[in-house]
Amino acid sequence: MRVKRSALGVAALLLVLLSSALAPAGASARVHRAKTRLLFDTFGIIYSDGSLDWAYVGVVESRSLRCWGGRRVSFYRKGLNSDTLIGSTRSDFIGEAVLIEPTPDLSSQPGKYYAKVRLKRRRTRHGRLRCSGDRSSTVTVSAPQFLSPKTARARVGALGP
Repeated sequence: MRVKRSALGVAALLLVLLSSALAPAGASARVHRAKTRLLFDTFGIIYSDGSLDWAYVGVVESRSLRCWGGRRVSFYRKGLNSDTLIGSTRSDFIGEAVLIEPTPDLSSQPGKYYAKVRLKRRRTRHGRLRCSGDRSSTVTVSAPQFLSPKTARARVGALGP
């Protein structure tokens, strides 16, 4: 009976050693880290029919091209107590994310805005890739000034020919 127990113990030990030696390399796969930078801007678009759209643009940059596309970019407006989420969209394959707000109320546009992109983890053939998150710098938007045609011509005339 004692021989059977030691034979079972040796068999179990061999099984554990073989399973650890033949385990997939995914458990010890290298994690490549790629720093992400987020650029942000916002501006108004005036069309020939007089309508207006407001655009929020975020550009995801990284040394690794795999970190550019498919990233969720969120756009925020800074507030006194908390920030307000304007909207979010995914970046395309070159890292651009554009959110367009049609016919905005221009009296509510002035303020401070920024964008965020979250951390993203991806699996690759050579291991894992960790794309860092980032927060853009804050952009201040001032109220637009509407000029009468007469005032606009006077300002353009003052600039010279």
